[in-house]
Amino acid sequence: MKLPASTSPEGHPWVVRDERTASPRFNALFGGAKACAASAPDAFAAWLLAPFPLREFERAVLTKRPLAIRRADRGYYSGLFSTASIDRALRARTLRYTSELDLATYTPDGGRKTLNPPAPPGEDFPLAGAEDVWAAHAAGASVRLSWPQRVDDALWTACHLLDEQWGGASGANAYLTPPGGKAGFAPHWDDVDVFIAQLEGRKEWTVHAPAQLHPLASSGNLPPAELPAEVLRLCLHEGDLLYLPRGWVHHAATPDEPGRAAHAGAPTGAPEAPSGGRQGSLHVTLSTGRAESWSALCDGLLAHSLPLAASATAAWRANLPLGWERYMGCLLYTSPSPRDGLL
Repeated sequence: MKLPASTSPEGHPWVVRDERTASPRFNALFGGAKACAASAPDAFAAWLLAPFPLREFERAVLTKRPLAIRRADRGYYSGLFSTASIDRALRARTLRYTSELDLATYTPDGGRKTLNPPAPPGEDFPLAGAEDVWAAHAAGASVRLSWPQRVDDALWTACHLLDEQWGGASGANAYLTPPGGKAGFAPHWDDVDVFIAQLEGRKEWTVHAPAQLHPLASSGNLPPAELPAEVLRLCLHEGDLLYLPRGWVHHAATPDEPGRAAHAGAPTGAPEAPSGGRQGSLHVTLSTGRAESWSALCDGLLAHSLPLAASATAAWRANLPLGWERYMGCLLYTSPSPRDGLL
């Protein structure tokens, strides 16, 4: 693999290729007790990003720029999650609409629509049944699982290893999108760094420059006419990875063109490639960096330390200086003065 030029400007997306046709699988490397080894977090991060060097990723990519890895090995992420994993969770009756699963559609003209059924009397969230979910998916709805690691051991292990590697609260979402140019979600930015692993089928991604660097909250749905400049467009195939720092605007849809059949060997009732061979998409996003900012750190520290300081030190409980409201704060700052220390 040839690394991108070190002189490329910060924020410029990088795309690299992994020409290996056979690579170690997740379960072989991190299954069972292997995930408990002291070296496992570092090894998992290196495997997730291979062949891009982990230390180079931390130095030049993490929080700074998007990175796409195009792989010749289409089965690279096999064993991490699958359509069969979703089907098993649905048939075990462990997923509830809204809290753990959403059905959604999106078009630029019509916007995003959530198709979850209402909860029955006495319940906050209705149970999601396999037949109903697969019928909605066949009719064009995308399926999003929140916290799929709760029902899948491999994803739970992956999130645990990310926690250990980079700290913070890691997480996961899974997105199953029908074929034929379908999308379930509007353009948006996230408040976390995401690693998008393409597991089944293909999906076309468009990435735009961040509207705000390092935002502290996700954006909500963004109007297509108001998006920042486009910086990257690519189609992720099985085995590919796309890393996006928080704040980078993105949206995706399945290709509106024929492709090889997806979801081969899917369980009965789960989606299969429709006639014509058009393919859907399954990807999982692993996230890290939630509330990992100086602002969040200081907010937590001050919230706990100021009451302790006020309890222990009389100066913190003393009245403010007379007339403080006429000269404190940047709004009234016009020129240097002896009161600068109070600004």
